[in-house]
Amino acid sequence: SLTYSASPRRQTQLRIAREVSQLDFSDFVSATVFEDDDLALGNPNLKPESTWIAQLSEEWRFGELGVVKLTGFHHWISDVEDLLPLTPEFEVPGNIGDGRRWGVEFESTVPLERVGLKGGRLDLKLRWQDSTVTDPVTADSRVLSSEGGSSQDIIFRNENEYAILLNFRQDLEVAKIAWGLDYRQRAERPLFKVNELEVFDEGTQFNAFVETTRWWRIKMRLTLNNITDVSDYRERTVYEAERSLSPVTFRERRRLTNGTRLVLGFSGAF
Repeated sequence: SLTYSASPRRQTQLRIAREVSQLDFSDFVSATVFEDDDLALGNPNLKPESTWIAQLSEEWRFGELGVVKLTGFHHWISDVEDLLPLTPEFEVPGNIGDGRRWGVEFESTVPLERVGLKGGRLDLKLRWQDSTVTDPVTADSRVLSSEGGSSQDIIFRNENEYAILLNFRQDLEVAKIAWGLDYRQRAERPLFKVNELEVFDEGTQFNAFVETTRWWRIKMRLTLNNITDVSDYRERTVYEAERSLSPVTFRERRRLTNGTRLVLGFSGAF
């Protein structure tokens, strides 16, 4: 990587790198998916995909903690890991050729003392991306396939169009207490199978926490997850044979109720 500092508070960075993915053991073995009355077949010949990464970042700093960073990126992917058609009804994890991914990320940290919140800060992360790969079923160009399944916590990185993370935190140093809120949202995640299209939607999530190190040098943290009790949705479109090349057999929409969760955790030297 190359870094250029136009001033003590402004920095430009160019990064060129090559990364190789780590394979998952589950991709090599077969298993039964009971909820869908289906089989998830393994492929011992699966190869890890490799990616050439080019990204250009511009960073501005203000005050002791304030920072704004804008990054543009482009990924050239070889041996894209996806689902490879085996029969008109079944697929295996496999390599489907070359693909690309590109987009922008925005990150910022804003101290809130100027608005009267001493020890407060606001952290924001935004990502937008697009991608392309040749579909092994239809031979058309499409976006990269995402990971399947629902997750209780919305993560920032995945194969979806956008993601948003907004975190607020305030440290009350005298009382040795901190509290905060966070907002998370990301776009739907598509999963392309040989005779099926799955779309996962995890909606919007609000969480809150309060923590203290006031007693016995142990950090105690109370977290309230999914305050608004948002549900996840999974939509399946199943075809008679190859996806988009044959009639639709049925459509299914499932709702996964996660509920609001209260978690108490302890950490420190015991």
